[in-house]
This record gives sequence, structure tokens and C-alpha cells, in this order.
Amino acid sequence: MARFCIVDLGCRVNKYESDCVSEKLCANGFERVKSGDECDICIINTCTVTQESDRKSCQMIRRMIKSHPHAFVIAMGCAAQNGYDKLKNIKGLDCIIGNRKKLMCEDLAKEFIKNKKKNDECKIFVEDVNSLPFEKMSICRAERTRAYIKIEDGCENRCTYCAIPNARGKISSKPKSDIISEVSALCENGWKEVVLTGIETASWGRDLEDGDLVGLISEVSKIDKLERIRLGSLYPTYIDDGFAKEFSQNKKLMPHFHISVQSGSDDVLRAMGRRYTSSDVLKIMNDLRKINPDVQFSCDLLTGFPGESDENFSQTLEFLKAARFYHVHQFPYSIRENTVAAMMKDRIPSDIKRRRFDTVSALCEKIKADIQDEYIKNGTEFSMLCESKKCGVFCGHSDNFIECFIESDEDLRGKILRVKLDRRVGDKVFAKITEA
Repeated sequence: MARFCIVDLGCRVNKYESDCVSEKLCANGFERVKSGDECDICIINTCTVTQESDRKSCQMIRRMIKSHPHAFVIAMGCAAQNGYDKLKNIKGLDCIIGNRKKLMCEDLAKEFIKNKKKNDECKIFVEDVNSLPFEKMSICRAERTRAYIKIEDGCENRCTYCAIPNARGKISSKPKSDIISEVSALCENGWKEVVLTGIETASWGRDLEDGDLVGLISEVSKIDKLERIRLGSLYPTYIDDGFAKEFSQNKKLMPHFHISVQSGSDDVLRAMGRRYTSSDVLKIMNDLRKINPDVQFSCDLLTGFPGESDENFSQTLEFLKAARFYHVHQFPYSIRENTVAAMMKDRIPSDIKRRRFDTVSALCEKIKADIQDEYIKNGTEFSMLCESKKCGVFCGHSDNFIECFIESDEDLRGKILRVKLDRRVGDKVFAKITEA
């Protein structure tokens, strides 16, 4: 049996696409193995969101070529789409596949197994993603208890710092009927929770005649065996009165939302090309907290953007204190080629960026611990999906996405439990079962 491995870099959309490729290969007689095992086909799904992502993508390609000298090596994904001219010079790389063409891996793998011949030079399968339709992908199983489903590709926000629109192209939505069928198949196979995600999740349906995310959420929630729905990252202004109404009525829509905020300074937000203010974000969050006081939020935050003054940074800190995000996915600004911000002056020195990064991290860790301690003190109960077992302890996430650890002799994986937070040990929160 021919063997393959896939190395994922980057976002959940990349992970989903790799899972789709994996299912296709397995359905055709291939066996998936770990990246360190001997294999015939080696696929690296790359990322280009930051300079570090590009560096790691190139590093991983070279590492896999070195550790699998006889394997057919394929690089695909965002760094492959935007940077194929650089990647093609890596000796030993057989193919580069751009976005919306990843299922080509199946035919290329079959061809290699048939001929047992590596390419004399790197073959490139990269096209303008704007000219390509949504790549018809689906899964019927997932590696984890929570299943991610890609419902949308592309982004048209054109934020001044971001290279992803160049890599992913225009908005392209998966048809509603395909999403319903995919979620239904996962539920029939035992999955209870799905995450509807995309490059710009809130843009789903803009290219369809009858598409809007609230309507999709409502339709998906009608699937009997589905118990929990989550969403990928949302542009803040999508969360309007219609969304709030759905949240208030739909008990399957979990009370946790990840918002792509980026900064708490209005001056910086304007420079980034974001179409909202920090006050807009706080109002949105407060409106949802009025519906459910236990709703939690996480966000993306970019520090050290060109021109970010000390005052701007202080405004971001005050915003974070007011917003009280449970988790902040922070990254320092890095130059991306072919973006407006790459031409901006007043670059922030690396030592200041590092200091600001550390300051935000310390503040966010304290806010998170305070939220945990409040729940422990109040004895608040949550619904929790137990997902895995780590070091002899079961873990999962509450409905509002607090990671909880439970000590039990019974195998709890895959079960939805009623729990309350019991104690905090370092950055881990232990919970007790109140109802199985």
C-alpha cells in the first residue's frame, strides 16, 4: 500500500483542506502516516500570513525533502500561491499547487506511484485564484471530536497589511445544500459539534442569490443529530441585530465568538483599512452579553503596525481592559509584499514591537485568569464537550470555549457533560461533573 503524509501550516481552513485531500487519497488505497514515517508522497500545506509563516513553510519543505529523499514532494497552499517563484528553486521539490487546486494531489500521487519517477524539475500548477471556482471539497470524518467545515474561500476586505486576498482571491461560497449534506454526514458518523469556517466566514453567501450566514446557521441547526454550532473568525460589523436575534433564539449556536479586531486604536484601524471603530466593537460585544452574560470572546490583534504611537498602543490596552477577551491571538506586524502597508513609513523598531507584544500578553493572561476565578467563585455551570485525554486527564471545552480538565476513571471522550469550574492550577482550569 502506498503511503503519504501531510504537514499542515497555518489556519483551520488549511487543516480542513488537508483533511479533504487525505480522505481522497485514503479512498483510493493510500495510507496516511505521520510526517516522520517512511512514505511515498509528502505534502506540505503552506501558510503566508506573516514573514515567519513564509520562513517556516520553506524550512518545512526543505526538512521533508531531506528526511524523505525518495518521496514525491508537493508544496501547496498560500505560500505556494503567492511565492511559487521562490519555492520552485528548492532542489527536490516536485510540484507546487496553488489554492483552489489542492485536490490535484490525488492524480499526482497516482501518477507517481504508477511511474515511480520524480520530476526532473519542479512542475507548477498555480493560476489566478480569482478565475477559479470554489473547490468542491467535503469530509465525512474528522480527526477531532469537533469537526471544522470550510464554507467559504477568499476575502475582499483588502486590509492594508494582509497578503491573504492575493493568495485566496475573491469570495467564493460553498452551496448551502453541500454544507447541509456534509454536516449531516458528519453527524451520522457520530460528530456532535461543527465549526463553520472560512477565510472570511461572515462573507459566506455574498456571491450566492439566496445566501447569508444567519440563514445558513438556522438551516444547519435543524439537523437533528447536531448539538453544537460554532463559527470561524468574524469581521466585527457582521454581528448586527439579525445575528443577535439568531443568537438569542438558537440554542445550538454556542456562546463564544472569535472577532477579527486587530487594534484598539481608531487611528490604527483607519490606517489598516478596517471599517469600524473600537467603540463599535465594544457595543457589539455588550449587545451579545445582554443576551447571554456568559458569552465569551476571543480576537486577533496585530501590534507594532507602522505609525502606531505610544498613545495608540495605550488606547489598545484600555480597549482590551474594557473588552475582556478570554483569549487574544496576537502577532507582531511583519511586512507582506504587494500590500499598501509595505510602503508605509514610521516602522516600529523590533525591540518596541517585542515589548508591546509582551505587555499585551501579560495583560491578557491576567484577564483570562480573572474570568476563570470569577466562574470558580460563582460556581457557574456549563455544558462541556469532552474531546480528548492528555496525560491521564480528560479535557474539552465549555459551551463558551473555556478549556476544562476533568479527572475521571470513566472514558468521557465524545460526551457532552454539565460541569462547573472547580480550581485553577497555573493556566489550567479543572472542572467537576454535575450531570452526565
